[in-house]
Amino acid sequence: MIFDLVGIGAGPFNLSLGILLKDTKLKSLFLDKKTDFFWHSGMKLKFATIQNSNLKDLVSLVKPTSEYSFFNFLYETGRLESHIIANFSFTLRWEYEQYLQWVISKLDTVRMGNEVKLIKECEEGFEIILKTDSQKPIFAKNISVALGVKPLIPEFLENNLNERIFHNSEYQFHSKKGAKNILIVGGGQSALEIIIDLFNDKNNDIESITMVYREPFTHQMEDSQFAEDKIYTEMGLSNFYKLPSELKENLNKQYRFASDGASPHTIEEVYQMLYANRYSKIGKQIKFNIYSECSVCDVTETDKDLDIKVAIENIYSKNQKIISADMIILATGYKQYFPKEIFSDEILSKIKKDNNYNVCISEDYSLKYEGKGKIFYLNGGKHTHGVVDPNLSLNASRARKIVLSLDKTFPKPVKQDTIFGGII
Repeated sequence: MIFDLVGIGAGPFNLSLGILLKDTKLKSLFLDKKTDFFWHSGMKLKFATIQNSNLKDLVSLVKPTSEYSFFNFLYETGRLESHIIANFSFTLRWEYEQYLQWVISKLDTVRMGNEVKLIKECEEGFEIILKTDSQKPIFAKNISVALGVKPLIPEFLENNLNERIFHNSEYQFHSKKGAKNILIVGGGQSALEIIIDLFNDKNNDIESITMVYREPFTHQMEDSQFAEDKIYTEMGLSNFYKLPSELKENLNKQYRFASDGASPHTIEEVYQMLYANRYSKIGKQIKFNIYSECSVCDVTETDKDLDIKVAIENIYSKNQKIISADMIILATGYKQYFPKEIFSDEILSKIKKDNNYNVCISEDYSLKYEGKGKIFYLNGGKHTHGVVDPNLSLNASRARKIVLSLDKTFPKPVKQDTIFGGII
């Protein structure tokens, strides 16, 4: 069998695509190397959210009546009424993972436990070779690559990660037992969620928590209705794509905190928690320090009492200070990367790149590729599609654009009216 599209990775982006393709005659298949699906499991904290409306799920913006909607998931799992009463502003992270698992269980086009070794050209388009030699190659006319992002690690620490120095994506996989002085590098949403979790953990040995981050203060996410309307709509996305590349780069900097900031309620909760910790004199008090406008410039591990010497530097004055820690949590974000390791040299040589060596991505999320068939590349187009690209809120709209490029008979979008309805 030759598939019309094979997706590499079964995360939210490709799952949206898989749902919409069910309404077409196109034959599709989605592969994921994991045998059991999990999503951001290292940060699956009880009250952590994905900062997205429940309505912006995998499919509702395109097909509100779909059986794969988040609200149908709530209904079929017997919790719809309770969820409405709970009145959550955003989707809980663990519940979103349950939703994705539920979708996978309903989609017969997803194959877990299939890791891709190599994708190369063939007469049909693409030959996909799996890592298990006993598995036959899979052939596809088009492919969709959605392998997510990688943790952003300071260069001097890339080869020094261990049980005491790790990225926040692995936070819940590491025991905090015995750690007395914890350093958190970063001041965004993840860093604040970790502080809340550490303060609420009554079984830890923590005496002090220190935050180090480059910004002057913790930035609130710009999630006003006007920002949402301008950036996180199909119209906003379309307007952004048409702009010249040099302007896109500048706007991405301006729009940064519409994507990367911390939610207002999380900031408020942390500050109130620190206030009570300082002044209530009730229960265990934890010493808390913040070094803003600073960066970590050196880390030296010693065997003495599991001590880690950390050099921090003010980014403006260049003054340095040495502090001690016995655990470092890197809440330093993520980076987009193109998975060139799964492509043959022949394919790589036919993918166009811009002057900054970024892959060129068309409006329909396909790479500008000189070979046969299309390579759709998801979660790698900040430079072309803006800060909205890695966000989950336009999942369904993105998938529809891809399906329409493969099947012109697929229902076109109903024009939505927005405040920012035009551009000059």
